Amino acid sequence: MKTIDKKIHVAMASDDNYAHHLAAAICSILKNLGDDRILCVYLLHEKLSNKTKEKIELLKKLRHFELEYINISCEKYEPFKIIVGLYISRLTYARFQLPSLLKNFDKCIYLDCDIIVRQDLSELWDIQLPEYAILGAVEEPGARHRNRVLDIPDSFSYFNAGVILLDLVKLRKSNFEEKAYEYLKKNGSLLYADQDVMNALFCNSWYALPIKWNVHTNVYILKSVNKYYKYQAHEVENVFANAAIVHFSHERKPDSLISQCAYRNEYWQYLKYTAWRHILPKDINLMNLTIRIYWLIKSLVKKSPILFVCMRMVKRAITGYYLSKETTRYKFF
Repeated sequence: MKTIDKKIHVAMASDDNYAHHLAAAICSILKNLGDDRILCVYLLHEKLSNKTKEKIELLKKLRHFELEYINISCEKYEPFKIIVGLYISRLTYARFQLPSLLKNFDKCIYLDCDIIVRQDLSELWDIQLPEYAILGAVEEPGARHRNRVLDIPDSFSYFNAGVILLDLVKLRKSNFEEKAYEYLKKNGSLLYADQDVMNALFCNSWYALPIKWNVHTNVYILKSVNKYYKYQAHEVENVFANAAIVHFSHERKPDSLISQCAYRNEYWQYLKYTAWRHILPKDINLMNLTIRIYWLIKSLVKKSPILFVCMRMVKRAITGYYLSKETTRYKFF
């Protein structure tokens, strides 16, 4: 009988700008992890400040966990520009180095920082990948158009690399890091960077994890819940209510005043347990405050036809004001 590994090895990558997301993510893991498990976090970084490290260390007051800082260099990936998402840096390529960085381990979970974990992560850790699979991931809804660009057969689905269960032994045997870099050199900058590379290399050797382990807020915002191909209807049903990991994959993260992310409030609840508990939304300005107030009032009066008409008139007046000031009109407004 196979013994259960009490330690759960989780790799993440962050810089100072994303550290508050990282802290909220780790906090959410600790708050929901089974009492008999030990979280081990391997934090990949290039130039993480001592001040940020001190703040992250304070999370150990919530619950003990092991934390190792791994200073790496992603300089060789600098020529491959990030095409989509101003919030993404070259550190996104750090996951390519995991097989060699974690050479003493057989597997690990890689998590993006812009997530919260709502259930016991040990359930994901305990999943046994089938023999053919190098990694486990969740399909990226509505992304099969990438198949044509990456020369992936239409019969395969495209996965999101923000939450992945990695078989490090198989990755080392496949010379993953070298092949990933060679693929980039051959194909140049790709729209979804490291995610495109991993899909191209492992299109037929990834296992579809239960959808609850990577529920994208893009699905909520873009209404793309019907664009999953690898999952049956009953698996997609109630996807938000059953989310084990919420992935804030939209460019407006939950720390934005005008974020429309599902579970935004839960993110702020976890953040309150961290050293970043006192931060304010990063984009507070008159325009965004106006939008937020409008949304609030609209939610209160949407059931009243008369008040709704009044709100439409107010909307036109405010929009006209900002257009007269030559400001950008928000698509939400």
